[in-house]
Parts: sequence; structure tokens; C-alpha cells
Amino acid sequence: MRTETRAQLEEMLGEYRAMMARLDRMKADVAAMTGTARSPDGSVTVTVGPRGDLLDVALDPSRARKLDLKALAARIVETAGLAATRVDEQVRAEVCDAIPDRLRNLFGPDGTVDLTRLLPRDRGEANRSNGAW
Repeated sequence: MRTETRAQLEEMLGEYRAMMARLDRMKADVAAMTGTARSPDGSVTVTVGPRGDLLDVALDPSRARKLDLKALAARIVETAGLAATRVDEQVRAEVCDAIPDRLRNLFGPDGTVDLTRLLPRDRGEANRSNGAW
């Protein structure tokens, strides 16, 4: 194997290992994330995990007792939704930071991947850039 090729392969392997280490750290960080929200009236505080799973519900007794059960349940659901939005924003930011700069333009604001952004805009551009398409 040529020295140049070997050096390129070793460099690629080093980049791969660094990327895997970053992904492992990211997975651990995301798994530990929580989102907490308090209802506008202060009657309910909810904490959720990174997938929106309910971790804790705290009720302010003086405020919660003024609500009937149906209103209290609705307040819990609404506040859990707010907490899930907060943790979702944290997860998106963490994932975005882990993506290499050259690949960030593939992701839309909603987190979807648009692989067509990898393709040349037209066949002429492809032919000019690498001689074939």
C-alpha cells in the first residue's frame, strides 16, 4: 500500500473515531436532558424527558384546588406539551452541534433531511464539476 494512501486511510479512520466519540457523548447528553414548564397560572409544573416522557408533575395545592379535575387534567397535558417543546429544542440544538458543518445544510428547520441538496442543481452543473452524471 502506498504511503500516501495509507496516510489518507489513517486520517479517515481518525475522523471516524472522533465522530463516533462525539456521537456517544451526544447520545449520553440527550438521554440526560429534561424540559420543565410551569402553567401560566402556576398551578402545575411538569418535567419531561428527551422523548417527552413524563418524569414529574408538581401541583401547587392552593392553586390546583381551585380547578375541577377536568381543568386540572387539561392544565397538566398543556404544561407537559410546553415542557416537551423545550426539551425538543435542546435535543435539536445538541444534534445540530454534532453534525459536521459540511452536512448541516441538509437539514431543514423542522429536522427533516433533504438529500436532494447533495445533488447538483442541474445536469450541466454535474457535467462541469466531475465530468459525468
